[in-house]
Amino acid sequence: MELEKYHQIKNFGFIIEDMTQGKTGMGWEGIFGKTHLFIDGEKVISKGFELTSTVCEFYLGIKNLFEKGRDGNTYFCCTCGDHGCAYIHWDLALKDGTIFINMENLLGEPIGKHLYSIDSYKFIEGILYLYGKVTEYMRKNNIKKVQRGELKDFERMQSEIKSYLK
Repeated sequence: MELEKYHQIKNFGFIIEDMTQGKTGMGWEGIFGKTHLFIDGEKVISKGFELTSTVCEFYLGIKNLFEKGRDGNTYFCCTCGDHGCAYIHWDLALKDGTIFINMENLLGEPIGKHLYSIDSYKFIEGILYLYGKVTEYMRKNNIKKVQRGELKDFERMQSEIKSYLK
């Protein structure tokens, strides 16, 4: 890994708009939202996603990242219910408290600056924001369960991810 090729992220965050509950194109119940990912002030991703499946995949990815040092996946879930359809693939690697991200579409074309590095704390905080939006929406709208789990499942995953903040 040639570290000088990686753009060091100073600011990393999501904004979620227009959250709704409904059925995916595959017919299962989910929570949707227009998701914007900003990296150092640049909007890198702006698309509608099914958020409960997205946060579940990030949960598994973060667990793998901290247990095995690597993970790669199509974490974002399209509103149709298919992760591949979202057309975003991230490869993650963890070394000495830094997460290295290779961000591409499914054709292997770069997204944003393509290769990023970020302090693991900042990355986890960004993902926790997604969890917070999902759990807050479920509570506010008295949603007990969607296809990917119950409110308590998302709260448990959120709590487990918080344990990686160091």
